[in-house]
Amino acid sequence: MLVLNRTYVGLSLPDPLAAAIMESVLPIKRRTSSDPIHWLDRSELILDVVALGELREEQIVETAHKAAAICAAHSPFVLELDRFEGRPTDIIPRAIGVGFYDRAALTALQEDLRSQLATARGPIESAAPPWIAIGRLTAQERPASRTNLGIATRRAELPLGLTLPVGALEILIAVAGDQGPSYQPLYRLPLSQV
Repeated sequence: MLVLNRTYVGLSLPDPLAAAIMESVLPIKRRTSSDPIHWLDRSELILDVVALGELREEQIVETAHKAAAICAAHSPFVLELDRFEGRPTDIIPRAIGVGFYDRAALTALQEDLRSQLATARGPIESAAPPWIAIGRLTAQERPASRTNLGIATRRAELPLGLTLPVGALEILIAVAGDQGPSYQPLYRLPLSQV
């Protein structure tokens, strides 16, 4: 039987950071409580760098080896969390997440991963800046829901000084569970320690 795993290059969040994000999103949840929004559980919060799609086990192993070499060519960095942001726009978003002040090092790493990890299905298309997704509107969305989410997102604030040190990335797979999906790290991809 062919088993496919939804696979990502990203990073699991440390528990204190995930808890701070979950606490900070409460005002958005209150303001949009009647809107059809699927909020991610704490176990679903990851730094999403590159979505690789559904891969077979042997493709994951091959990808991990390639990604390890790419990551080793980049230096560690620290991301400072900036604000909640919407996609495709802050004004009428379909999804919200957390963005970063200076993403230059992370964006350069993402570009190298995207360009060098092309799969058998073709190039990796996702050009969205890396972020930490926290919620999205469901299929029953109404135009007012997007507006409400946009207003709530722009008004909400993250605590100052939240950071995410990035000394390695991970190959993560989505694993179905009773409470929804969670992400299981399979391979650690250290950044250069020079």
